This record gives sequence, C-alpha cells and structure tokens, in this order.
Amino acid sequence: MRKGQIEFITILGIILLLIVVVYFAAQGNLFSVSPVPRNIYQYQMLVKTSIQDLIRNGASQILERMEAQGGYLTPPQNSVRFMGEMIPYWQKCQYTFIPSRDNIRQTFESGLEEYIKKNLNELKQTFSKNVTFGSPKVRANIQANKIDISVYLPTSVSGYQIEQPYKVSIPTKFGEILSFAEDFSKSSAEKRFFDIFTITSIYFSKGNDPQDDDDYGYSSKRDDFGKLPTYGVLATCGETLYRSNEEINSNIKEIVEYVLTNTMWWRSLPVDFMQPKTYTIQSVNGKQYRDLDIQLLLPDGFKFELPDYILYVNTKRIYQDPPHYVPFVCVYVFNKTYTFQYPIVLRIFDPLTKYTFNFASLVDINGSDYKLLPGECATISGVTTQACKDLECTARIKVVDELGIPLKDAFAAFNGCPIGRSDDNGVIEGPVDCGPTEAELDIYYMHGYEFFSEKISSEDINNTYVLHKSPNLTIHFRQVNLIKRGYVYDYEGIPHEETCHPCDYYCRLDDV
Repeated sequence: MRKGQIEFITILGIILLLIVVVYFAAQGNLFSVSPVPRNIYQYQMLVKTSIQDLIRNGASQILERMEAQGGYLTPPQNSVRFMGEMIPYWQKCQYTFIPSRDNIRQTFESGLEEYIKKNLNELKQTFSKNVTFGSPKVRANIQANKIDISVYLPTSVSGYQIEQPYKVSIPTKFGEILSFAEDFSKSSAEKRFFDIFTITSIYFSKGNDPQDDDDYGYSSKRDDFGKLPTYGVLATCGETLYRSNEEINSNIKEIVEYVLTNTMWWRSLPVDFMQPKTYTIQSVNGKQYRDLDIQLLLPDGFKFELPDYILYVNTKRIYQDPPHYVPFVCVYVFNKTYTFQYPIVLRIFDPLTKYTFNFASLVDINGSDYKLLPGECATISGVTTQACKDLECTARIKVVDELGIPLKDAFAAFNGCPIGRSDDNGVIEGPVDCGPTEAELDIYYMHGYEFFSEKISSEDINNTYVLHKSPNLTIHFRQVNLIKRGYVYDYEGIPHEETCHPCDYYCRLDDV
C-alpha cells in the first residue's frame, strides 16, 4: 500500500471517529464523570422535590408578611398599627415614602434565604447522611402576576450533584399591587384626594333636622348648622351654638368614615344630584387598576382627639331707630374651622395568594387661616382653651318652663365655659370655676323662649331656673292713605296692627 493511501485512510478514520464522538456527546452519554445510578437518581428527585416544597412554603410565608406590611419584613418607624401589624406610610401630604422595587426584591430574597437556612437542618434529618447542602443564594423576579424564584443551593447525594438552580414560580398579584401603591401615592401627594373629599364633606355636612335624630342623636330643636358648623349667623337674642368636645370628635370620625365608604374607583362622577354624595378617583398616575379589590379603612382603635369645643352665644344687640318699630335685634356672625390629621389604610386583596397588601396614607386638614385647606403635615399643636381646663367645682342646675315642666336640651355656660345640656329631667351637671367671684351664667333653650343671663358665683349657682316663652310684640299704629284732591293731598287713618317676635330681625309693616 502506498504512503498516500495510508495517510488518506488515517484521515478518514479520524473524521469517522469525530462523527461518532459528536453523536454520543449530543446524546449526553459522553464526558459524564460517571452515570448516576438509578437508585441515587431517584433519591435525588426526592431531595429536589423536598427542597422545592421548602422554597415554596418559605416564599409563601415571606410574601404574606411583606404584603401585610406594605412591602417590608421589618416595618419602618413611619408606620401605623392595623389589625395587629405595623403598616408603613407610603404617602403623607405632599410627601411620598415609596420603597424602591430593588429594595423590595432584595428584602424578599434575603428573607427567603434566611428561611431556607433556618429550616434546612430540620430537613436534613429526613434524609440519609449521604445528602449534603451548601449555602443558599436566592434570586427573584417580581412580575405582575407571579414571582419567579431561582435558588442556588449546592446539593450532593452520595457524591452526585443535583442540577442547579432550584426553580419555583409563585402565582401572586404582588407586582401589580406594588404598581398601584406607587401610582396612588404619587397621585395622592399631588392631588390630595382624601383631603379634598373630607373638606367637602365638612362644608356640606347635613343639618340637624328631625330625620337626623336617630342617626346622630341630635334634637331638631338645637340648630340648623350641621354636625360640624363652619360659618353662619345667629339671629335670635340669646341663641347659642354649642358642640361638645365629644360631639366634634365623634362627628369628624363619622364624616371621615362616610368619605372612606363612599369613594369609588375608576368611575366618573355621578350626575344625579338627588343621590347621596359620592366621590371618585378615576385614575392614579394616569392608570387604572380595575381588577384590584381596594378597601379604605381607619387604623385599629383610631379616634379623633381635637381638644376644643364650640360655644357661641348671641348677646350682641343691635338697636334700630324708627320707623322699623323694633326694640332690638341680636346678630352674631361666626366662622369655625378644624385642624386635624388622620391615617388611611389602603387594603388590597391578592386573589392569587388570598393575602392582603396594606399601606398607609396620611390626610391633613388645616383650618388655621379661617378656611379649610389641605395641610402640609406640620405638627398639630392641639391648642386648647386653657381657661376651661381643670375646673374643680361642679354645678348642678335645673331648667324648667313657667309651668315647672323640665326642658330637655337646654344649654348652660358659666364664665364662658360650657356646663352642658339638660337631660330628660331638665338637669344640667358639669364643671365650673370655683370661688366667690361672680361670673356670667347663660342659659338658652330654643327660639321662642327667653334666655337667662345673670352674674352669679359658683357657690350660689345650684338652683332651678325658669325660662319663659317670649311674648309676641304687638305694635298699634294707623295706616295712612294719601288722597289727591285737586292740588291738595288729604289723608285718612285706618287702625292697623302687626305682631312679631321682639327678637326677630324686623316686623313686616305694610303700607306705612
């Protein structure tokens, strides 16, 4: 055989050998350290399934805590308590406190790593001694409807390595809810949704008509200035506008709860003005999240603690000259504002995990400039009327009409401080200033009754006081008609009278 033929055959053999090598390499049967024995491979699958279950359980627990606590495992100090959990503020007034997506992802990853480390030793005890583990490293990808998790956990079974990483996918709306929380917080800081809704509700709070009695505990006799008076005129002499501290705080909470339960998402404002007042948030940061179930709630045991009360007594008499024939009228113009804050917990249901995501927003109402405006989260000082604090004596007075019948809901004030309202027995009991010094005692019942005002000391205040019905004022005069007789005017007088209450603005006199 010639030398050239030998070289050709050799090259051809090498090529055939390479083809065989490539074929078997593609089949995965070449370059293995050694094939995994069947029994060990089956045990590897058992270990792999157990590790995946551990990852899945850990991810579920970490996710539950992070959803409940607004994206945190350890809530920041800037939080409010709700259902036993500390809920972080994502927005206060014009400020946002939105955690970054990277921080949320890293929190989830580190939390899951700690969970795996903590529970891995217990899991080891269920396996043979031939199973060993390294240190876990977690990578997570938070998407709108799921979290894809990769865990690098070196695992050996009888010296054979299990393929890495372990992969698990958790169905959850966590990513979409995070997007909503971010968009809402940004929009709320700019547009101040609930600050505006609350202010509107205060200005348009219902009056104290008889239909309100059962709902709000008000008597229709009291006044027509609503649950939270803001501005108006007292036009009857002795007329009193009073709201106790407890009433103000209770009524503010009632209005806030109305706002929270009557705010709609992703809808246009209703045009039917006969329907109850509702509010709407049509979009947040230009987006709508129509498949999310959003609740608006107050924190655990939250109550308002505004320190002041409202007390306006109309004793400012304005005398009128003839020809109005009015002895006097009394006019008192008032303007009342309120300054307070309250947190809202936004609770979003995750239908895929059955957990709820919670985060908080702070509403700030500023009434320092004679009008209600969204505040800037300055510290509320809680200024109160110190003169009406720490009153050490107690007054117990009774209010009746001229027939001795007790008058319910009569109001009394001493030295400018409220004593209270009378009960069914006409009794008013409350704190007053001590001492022999005389001060003004004012008692007012309702329009049509005289009001009581007298200087008296706290030592002599306990007594029964009679409020008389105000007499109507009858004015007698002659109606004068001018009659033209050529170039001369004659007149004739006709007896005429008008009757009015002496504390009304005016008596209507016709043809005078």
